[in-house]
Amino acid sequence: MKKEMSVRQIFIDTLEFIGNNKAILVFMTFLSFIGSYLPAALNIPLKNPFFGFLYVMYVYAFYFLFVALYCQNKPLITKEKIVDSFIKLIIITALSLCILICGKMFFHIIYKIGRGLVGFPDIYYALQKAYRFMVNHPYLKLVIYLGTTTLLSVSFFIPGFAWVATIDKKDNSIVSAYAKVKGNYLKIITSIFIIFGVLPLFVSFIELKSSILIMSLMHAMLAVFQIVAYLQIYDKFYPDEDKSSL
Repeated sequence: MKKEMSVRQIFIDTLEFIGNNKAILVFMTFLSFIGSYLPAALNIPLKNPFFGFLYVMYVYAFYFLFVALYCQNKPLITKEKIVDSFIKLIIITALSLCILICGKMFFHIIYKIGRGLVGFPDIYYALQKAYRFMVNHPYLKLVIYLGTTTLLSVSFFIPGFAWVATIDKKDNSIVSAYAKVKGNYLKIITSIFIIFGVLPLFVSFIELKSSILIMSLMHAMLAVFQIVAYLQIYDKFYPDEDKSSL
């Protein structure tokens, strides 16, 4: 039976889970810290295809291990889980990119239409004035940020439940992921916005004058909190036995 989702309860459950699993979460924070600190401290060029590939594989292994430990569906790591989850992630990423590209194309079409109105000075200059106002408005970036987070919630984070379900050996259909969260889109988008939108901004303010060590530690702690909170949302729609501890 599907549980009723509460944004407030998600964060209460997240803090409770962290409190009950300090040891393993400290270990996962250390792994995340290593992945953040070493490239910065050693000036490893992540734009280099080889190092970039190694970094992506390390990050993927970190999240796979985290989810496997959380779900506790034994055996935790199998060849089938690794292959199936990797394929699922590629599909989800491709889906998300397609939606983002369509969004970009939409604005490109609007721009082209606007350029085509140059023969109608009154309309053209009115639109140009409105555009300049929006660009210079202090709240525009917040609106764009919220819009991007909303789009990513729908195109990546919700179908991302199917990726977790692949490791958890449950219904891993992307279509089912959307069906399971039906009626809770606003709550999920709000939660995702706080977890992956507001919290990183808050952390970035703290990091403004911090050393690489402190920045990497903050990134690691944030990554662990984010994945735990995301998995708490997953649990609401893929209910299982109590997972208050790993």
